[in-house]
Amino acid sequence: MRADSLDYFWNVVSFVGLYGQVGITLLLFTFLVLMTRQLDRSSHYFVTWTRGWAALSIAVVILAIGFLGIPHVTAPGDSSTRWWFPATYLGYLLGKLSFLLLLLGGVLEVESGQLPRRLLWRGAALVPIYTLLVFIVAQDFNVIIVWEAVAFVLVCSYAGWRLLQLPQPRRSLGTRIMGASLWAMAATWTFYGVAFEVAASSPAGWGANPIVFTLTRYNSYYDTLLEILLAFGMVLMLQEDGRRELAEAHRQLLDESLTDPLTASYNRLAFTRGTFLQSPETHRGAVVLLDLDDLKKVNDRYGHEAGDVLLRHFVSLLRVGLRPSDQLYRWGGDEFLLLMPGASFESLAPRLEALLRDAPACSVDGGRVTLRLAASWGGADYPSLAELRHAVGEADAAMYVHKRARKANVVVGHRKLR
Repeated sequence: MRADSLDYFWNVVSFVGLYGQVGITLLLFTFLVLMTRQLDRSSHYFVTWTRGWAALSIAVVILAIGFLGIPHVTAPGDSSTRWWFPATYLGYLLGKLSFLLLLLGGVLEVESGQLPRRLLWRGAALVPIYTLLVFIVAQDFNVIIVWEAVAFVLVCSYAGWRLLQLPQPRRSLGTRIMGASLWAMAATWTFYGVAFEVAASSPAGWGANPIVFTLTRYNSYYDTLLEILLAFGMVLMLQEDGRRELAEAHRQLLDESLTDPLTASYNRLAFTRGTFLQSPETHRGAVVLLDLDDLKKVNDRYGHEAGDVLLRHFVSLLRVGLRPSDQLYRWGGDEFLLLMPGASFESLAPRLEALLRDAPACSVDGGRVTLRLAASWGGADYPSLAELRHAVGEADAAMYVHKRARKANVVVGHRKLR
């Protein structure tokens, strides 16, 4: 094959690579825009990245238009070239640097959960200034690419490092892929910067190193591959966050279904399902059933709101001194079950009796009414989970024995005079 024919062939390959990059970049941008429809507030970083892809798409389109046929001129007495329309290259560099700014902003938002508005505002002022200075200082297109490479290496290296240093709950396959692709971009642009600097500083230009020229002229293919990898990492991160939020919502719904909304204690369904009885430490211990005496009288005399206040006061009193392994259930309207793994009823009964005997009064109705707390209770030991329900029955029977023995002496409440 003749040398001019071979050169023409490789020029066609380079041309196809450039316009292939344009098409794929636009396609990826369109896909990311469609993905933003499923976002919620916590995934706003993806919107920031999508805006960055809009800037990148504009940049590669401008670059393709420039190489498609906008003529170049040579200044009198100067062998350097500049674009016929300076706005063409200014737009290209402005788009690429804006992409980097929004990319970094999204990464920092992933890390902190907040959009770095100060960084974006400062960057929005710095990017045009940097673009204009590069265009003024650069002698030819090669030098401009060198300065562009500096920005890419710094931003991609830093953004990739921040992603790969995320705490364990946020670290995932998506963050690893995106962090690795950013570091790959930094390495690729390091090569571009060195290659274009050599070409710009050597009198022979690209002819000084034909191998480097051959590798560099097909940079569109490298860039396209890295863009695909980067977009894949972004979308994967979005999907992982969606699954994480769905799991958290499911956990919250489960907790709500197993929790009494008034007292924030577990409900009877949680005990029936054995949801919190899976750890080995719960396999033996003591169980206590408590009944808040005369709650109906409080409701009838002072209203259900006063009864609710008394219930919450009772629960807060029971929680005093509880261990992390102890569990409190609202067993019925005014009945509560206290499960204390590893404990014995004989050892805890004196403490519980003193706690209820010295219980402080509860003020309701703006402090005009003071309710004194009184409760009946009973308990039993369970040597294994298989005997837990039997122990609950024994504690229930003991509680009613206690109630009958003391009911006539319980003071429900009195009105405090001002």
